[in-house]
Amino acid sequence: VERCRVYFASDLVKVVYRPARVAPESVVATIRKLGYSAEPYSGDGAKEGSPQEKARRNLFVRAIIAIAFAVNAGMFQIPFYADFFRIQGVPEDAVHWLPRAEMFLSLPVLWAGWPIFAKAWGAARKGGAIMETLIAIGVGVSFAYSTWVVVQGGVHVYFDTADMLIALVLIGKHIEAGARHDASGAIALLYGLLPKKALVRTTDG
Repeated sequence: VERCRVYFASDLVKVVYRPARVAPESVVATIRKLGYSAEPYSGDGAKEGSPQEKARRNLFVRAIIAIAFAVNAGMFQIPFYADFFRIQGVPEDAVHWLPRAEMFLSLPVLWAGWPIFAKAWGAARKGGAIMETLIAIGVGVSFAYSTWVVVQGGVHVYFDTADMLIALVLIGKHIEAGARHDASGAIALLYGLLPKKALVRTTDG
């Protein structure tokens, strides 16, 4: 491999290599070892059914699921934030089921945020840290602490915080994927205008 350049706006990497020494499959395998998915570019990055479009739809579905369950979990937490039960003289023992409901509502949100944890784990395996690392740590600590509180019979949990963090990140990633989708469409259009092969006349003819 002589050189490579990554275009983050469109999820593309341009690799210049010697075909006699390196196979395209080796380049793809190396990129995958770094924690990213990769495949040879064919110019259909913005087309229906392409891997980029499928990934975008997957993010959209996960974001919707995360938002739906996060909002419901947050509704159970509002009375605690407003100190409603203490003002009304309701003992904590009578509302201990609310945090348990939040915990079960948070499980689908954790599933929706799985790509975040997967990326964080991939970076950790390489001894690095990325944006997803910070999110995974924050969500993991919040969920673990809240689970411990529920097991102990407490009511002061932070499931809603972890849920909304995942939901907001997934929304942002879906918007980002949309921008990359548009960029890929423009690049695919230009790519289609380029000749796939060319003959070069050397100095000796």
